[in-house]
Amino acid sequence: MKKIKLSICIPTFNRDKLLIETLNSILLQINDLNVAAVEVCISDNASTDDTDKLIDEVIKSSRATIRYAKNDKNIGF
Repeated sequence: MKKIKLSICIPTFNRDKLLIETLNSILLQINDLNVAAVEVCISDNASTDDTDKLIDEVIKSSRATIRYAKNDKNIGF
């Protein structure tokens, strides 16, 4: 069982371009020594852009633990 020591939590809404930059930066810093201890959690407030597709691609291509949750409707701040 993995013991997560660091959770990076990212709220997002319709900013797929900035999100991919952020994820690339984070994922470049995750290596063999810390991959089991780090998770990235993304909370999507019902984005209408390509955020869900982008996250799906990143999850498939990364060894890092990435958790993604998308609201059914925008719930505001």
